[in-house]
Amino acid sequence: MRGSISLEQALKTLQDDPKGHIRRNFRWVPLYLRELIGETQQRFISHGSNAFNRLVDEIFRVVPEIFETVLFLTLNYDTYLEHALMAGVSEKSFGEASDYVQPNARFALIKLHGSVTWLHSMDTSQYERVMGGAEIPRPDRMSIVPSYNVQPPGSLKGYPALAIPVEGKAAFYCPAILCDTAARWLADATDLLVIGCSLIDPDIVNFLGSIQRVNRFKIVNGSAVAGDDACARLAAHDVFRVLPGGSMPAFDGGFSKFVTEGALGNFLRD
Repeated sequence: MRGSISLEQALKTLQDDPKGHIRRNFRWVPLYLRELIGETQQRFISHGSNAFNRLVDEIFRVVPEIFETVLFLTLNYDTYLEHALMAGVSEKSFGEASDYVQPNARFALIKLHGSVTWLHSMDTSQYERVMGGAEIPRPDRMSIVPSYNVQPPGSLKGYPALAIPVEGKAAFYCPAILCDTAARWLADATDLLVIGCSLIDPDIVNFLGSIQRVNRFKIVNGSAVAGDDACARLAAHDVFRVLPGGSMPAFDGGFSKFVTEGALGNFLRD
């Protein structure tokens, strides 16, 4: 639509507004996102199984026979993957950062932009300073709670530990120990499945560019055109310029279709 702007552009304008009270209002955005996404996913999960459960089930049918380990790398704030992993293969709940890397269960889940269950625990005075515009703590100093609507114990207040989707953001909002794990696992990866990511952010494109060799590659972005556009952005890195067998990596459909109509199983076993 002519004259329209994206959410990321609108939030960037709010973040950079010269008026102090407008910039302070920006600090409410993470609280709103946490409430919105948390409540939406809770109502959805209450209906039972979903495509994330099917995704995890299908992947672990071929682990470790075809794939030794699996790295789930997500930019989403929701906990659909945590629920699916706990229902199937996870050895423990996700109560602290170390639980996101479970070598014995052969997976790591890395949430590069934070989560609705990640919080900065603060006393009242620190919380008020942050809401007034003071610097937000680094994500290494955070706690993990069971649900989006849970607050820290006692008199502490929780501020969401998640990245705000502003235009031009160029950094991950994730504990360093998890980002380092993702970098190590990516360096050894040989197969890549991208679902629902436009790859417009240079940070994630460069991160995926650390893969040294690609045996299998598929991108699921709703349509073949959207998938091709995202794939073209990856071509900034040599490893994605010539894909094995001259394959067409873009799937002509969305996540649910890819998972439920056999395409995921074919990708995993081809």
